[in-house]
Amino acid sequence: MQLPIEHTPLRVDVVRAAPDGAGVIGFPVTTDGTVPRGLGLSRKALAQHGFTGARGATLVVPSSAKATVGAIGVGDA
Repeated sequence: MQLPIEHTPLRVDVVRAAPDGAGVIGFPVTTDGTVPRGLGLSRKALAQHGFTGARGATLVVPSSAKATVGAIGVGDA
């Protein structure tokens, strides 16, 4: 038996500040260098969770924000 899958349209905006009502806030993180301040974790903390910034890697980060916050690996700078 297959269950029907409902698809929700995806909207991606690149902005300096998350708009009210954003469902997910993703921060691009490279394999080295500075981690975006808005993510709220240091590179060392990310590494402790197994996140290296490799292209395609993701990590959901606990946050007090209404939106889901995540690190998105983009590979080498």
